Amino acid sequence: MEWLILYRNEHKTTAESIRQMLLLHEIKASVLAVDNVCKLEDETINNKIKNATYCVLLDDQLLVEDKVAFYYGFLIGRVKRFYTLNNEWASNMEFFKNVSIFSGERLLNEKLESQIDSIKNEEKSRDAFSSLFNDGIPFTADCFAHHIEKDNFEICQRFVDAGININCRTEDGTPMLNVAIRSEQNRMVEWLLSQNVDIDAVSNDRGYSAVMDAVWKNNYELTKTLVERGANLNFIGRDGQSVLVLAVGAGKLNICQLLADSGADPDIKDQMGMSAYGYAKLFNRTDIVEALEKHHKE
Repeated sequence: MEWLILYRNEHKTTAESIRQMLLLHEIKASVLAVDNVCKLEDETINNKIKNATYCVLLDDQLLVEDKVAFYYGFLIGRVKRFYTLNNEWASNMEFFKNVSIFSGERLLNEKLESQIDSIKNEEKSRDAFSSLFNDGIPFTADCFAHHIEKDNFEICQRFVDAGININCRTEDGTPMLNVAIRSEQNRMVEWLLSQNVDIDAVSNDRGYSAVMDAVWKNNYELTKTLVERGANLNFIGRDGQSVLVLAVGAGKLNICQLLADSGADPDIKDQMGMSAYGYAKLFNRTDIVEALEKHHKE
């Protein structure tokens, strides 16, 4: 993103103020005095114009020089957004959708400052989408899931920058967090959680939440990560089992202890009328029974 600020001398202070504001946002910006446009070599002007993606014109006078008007018309035709002050010439340009006209310097300056973050985000999204397209990467949830499974972090970040919904699902209805859990990609799990993904979304295939998938994979570290991030530990899967029942069935003492000590209820009954505590006794897992005992109420 590169900005060009054109101004008449009476607006020089505002032009510099806008340039400084853009620089603070780490946006490249150059200024050019309208009064001197016709005095510059065409190559100098053309280099500034051809690189501009956004333009601010601080000119509230009626334009009389055809060459200057040509440059303005060219910019309006190619930049993504053109901001200017109200004048007779500008009023004739209102039919261009990318032209914003303001009644004074202060209003123009304030509007730019309020919009700059959203402009940067839009630009970032367009760039990311274009880069995916140019690399032949389809912008689909299934393709996003594929790169999550492969721990292709840079590509996944481009998907997010391009605007994909972090809570999208694969064609079979698997949330992205579950995809990362099932492929045991710890870094991707941490990254998805940092993107405010729905930690308790339920997959359509198994009817499991992410923490249930972590328990199903017998992965203590991922289970611990989800527990620490506030996953629902008393969720009942589509098969009627609680997270803790699933853990007892897997026979992993450390996971059972982690879940119980973190709030998973050992007395929730499944469709067979059995609880995690009951299964631990049935399977004669005295170590798990002992871990659940202090949380057992029935």
